[in-house]
Amino acid sequence: EGKVSASFGEGDPSEASAAPPGTTGPELSLQEALGTRAFWLLFFLYGLCIIVLGMIMIHIVPHLTDTGMSATAAANVLGAIGLGSILGRILVGVLSDRYGTKLVLAACLIIKAVVLLCLPRTGGFLASYALGFLYGVSYGGFMVVIPALTSYLFGLSAMGAIFATISIAEGVGFGLGSYLAGYIWDMSGSYRMMFLIGIGLIVVSMLLAVFLKAPAMERG
Repeated sequence: EGKVSASFGEGDPSEASAAPPGTTGPELSLQEALGTRAFWLLFFLYGLCIIVLGMIMIHIVPHLTDTGMSATAAANVLGAIGLGSILGRILVGVLSDRYGTKLVLAACLIIKAVVLLCLPRTGGFLASYALGFLYGVSYGGFMVVIPALTSYLFGLSAMGAIFATISIAEGVGFGLGSYLAGYIWDMSGSYRMMFLIGIGLIVVSMLLAVFLKAPAMERG
């Protein structure tokens, strides 16, 4: 008892997340990590969520102005996302140490999905501002969880190279998300489909997270 499980979804979550990442998983090189299922699950999980981020960060202001909100008010909602992300980074760092990284990741993804579901149905500034802030909390927290998961899954010896490779999904995903949302608006004159696709991508990310295990447990 008290032994940290090799799968971060099992055992005492506070022990698993508080333990040094290098002691809870194998120490893999970049080449070794690329050959694991865990790497590609994390890569695509990250990329899908960043596609959604690109949609929201680039198109939230046009969406809100389309609903009749002033450009200044819409820009303030975008600012709320940035403000919330500060709190999210701090809060999720603390919570993941206490409750476990995978549980906190699930919470971030659920919050994202809820915000995407509610935002198209919200017309007022205060409600939009609150949703933007909440999205920012989940976004900021998510950005903290991914490097923590990287070090947990693959160890610290090549963490920089491994996380840099995973981060390729960030650049590709953000560009794809912003383009896709713009294309949707050009084709339909509405952002409603953008939100539906965003929810779908978050749901897929949740499914990927379910199967995310340390490489030592992949054949278990």
